[in-house]
This record gives sequence, structure tokens and C-alpha cells, in this order.
Amino acid sequence: MTESSLIRHNVWRLAFVQVVPASLGFAVPYLVIFWQEQGLAFHQIMTLQAIYAVVNVLAEVPSGYIADRLGRGRSISLGLFLAAVGSFFYTLQPCYAHFVLTEVFL
Repeated sequence: MTESSLIRHNVWRLAFVQVVPASLGFAVPYLVIFWQEQGLAFHQIMTLQAIYAVVNVLAEVPSGYIADRLGRGRSISLGLFLAAVGSFFYTLQPCYAHFVLTEVFL
């Protein structure tokens, strides 16, 4: 592939990775209702959101290092795989520990 076609391909990947998670932001209000229906108190829900935010901040530098070592494409694939694993935890018997694992992997 030529350099310009590689750049175009990476721009498409970047757009996909930016748009798909951003579109999931519309699901947060429904997710809060889902958590409440699973018996979580509001402070537990806010703790889950805080865990998600802290893990995102802490993973920022290591994810850049992984992208440098493995390449952007592989690191994006790894991130999508971890998101799939996190989503899998929603299918397990609902309990607070599974929701924490979900937020860590997502």
C-alpha cells in the first residue's frame, strides 16, 4: 500500500473508534436505569462511573506505549477486544462485582 492509502485507511479507523464509543454515550441514561433495576443504589452507580473514569485516566499512558510497541491497528483491536470482554460481564448473573469488572474492561 502507498503511504497516502495507509493514511486514508488510518483516518477511517480513527473515525470509527471515535464515533462508536461516543455514540454509546447516549446509552448512559438507560444504563443507569438498568443498574437501578438490578438493585444498585445511586451511590453504587456513581462509584461505577468513577471507576470507569479513573481506569480511563490511568490507562491513557500505557495505551500509548502499547500503540507504540504493537502498532495502532493492533492496539485498537486490543481495545475493542477488552470492550467485548467488558460487555460479556453484563451477561453474567448481575452483582456489583460483575459491574465493577465491566467498567474496568470497558
